[in-house]
Amino acid sequence: MTDVPRHAPLDLDRFSEGLRRRLYDRVVQLQFSPADSGLAYTPDEAWLQIVCCWGRWFAVWTDPEEPPVVPARLRAHIVRIEVSQEDAADIELYAV
Repeated sequence: MTDVPRHAPLDLDRFSEGLRRRLYDRVVQLQFSPADSGLAYTPDEAWLQIVCCWGRWFAVWTDPEEPPVVPARLRAHIVRIEVSQEDAADIELYAV
């Protein structure tokens, strides 16, 4: 159970494990759950990580379907996590 209520406005300026877990769950919903995403792998297979660095939150994962000879920088997906402009209790993802 997280220490961050689901419908509370997000405060991304503070770190907590509950917030990190809430962000992880939401990124999974947005990136790995849609039926039309076409992904054939799970967040665990993609090594999905939610990290807070220098006061900013990021989601990072790899594409396990890419051949190992492809450089890691080309297999990696990195997005910045921000509070949604439309719903302060939700997030938006921005390419890095």
